[in-house]
Amino acid sequence: MYKMEYSRLNNKLIDNNHQKKVFNAFADLAREIERQTARQTHLIDAKIGRARYLVDQKKRLQKKLADVDAELDSMRGDIT
Repeated sequence: MYKMEYSRLNNKLIDNNHQKKVFNAFADLAREIERQTARQTHLIDAKIGRARYLVDQKKRLQKKLADVDAELDSMRGDIT
């Protein structure tokens, strides 16, 4: 009687330990996925910021170029 009860409790304990290990493994996996997702999100945000900066810089340079072209056109008009 005691031996059967001991065996049943021991099996239950082994099963609980296994469940804890599986749960911990999934928790570790979830933390790693969250960490990687945060890292990737940060990298994507940085690339988006860089792209916006480059677009703004391009617009500023195009405006400067248009100003210089207009100034050159007015100088050509003064020469002729």
